[in-house]
Amino acid sequence: MVERSFRTGRSLISLLVWLLCAPGIFFHLMFASMAGTALLSGEGLSPFEAENVLVAVLLIITSFAWVALGWMNYRWMEDRTVHWAWPVFGTLIALVALIPTRFVPILLSAPGVLMAIYLCIWHLRRARRDAARAAG
Repeated sequence: MVERSFRTGRSLISLLVWLLCAPGIFFHLMFASMAGTALLSGEGLSPFEAENVLVAVLLIITSFAWVALGWMNYRWMEDRTVHWAWPVFGTLIALVALIPTRFVPILLSAPGVLMAIYLCIWHLRRARRDAARAAG
């Protein structure tokens, strides 16, 4: 019975965080899809617009940060860890997106950023602890 309420609590927290992040996810996906459409149509591919192409590619790549957060969140709700690469690369990719924008997008997805920080710490600590148990 305790395990069920434990998972229910995590599910409710996750639902709340994802609902609060909806505006940030919406804007990110909107800009990433516009960038992808521009790249596929050939717009912005002239050498004079290389900066626009770079921004478009970065927007598409940084969508992985949301995927990483989703996967870490799902595994956290199951009380299972992810491979260490998920939190590490998800964080690096998110930083690649946030540094050039001076961290302004955090305003739209602050709960997700806080959840990501918590989940990175949780998964990496659990993975290290599980590895120590297996070795010892």
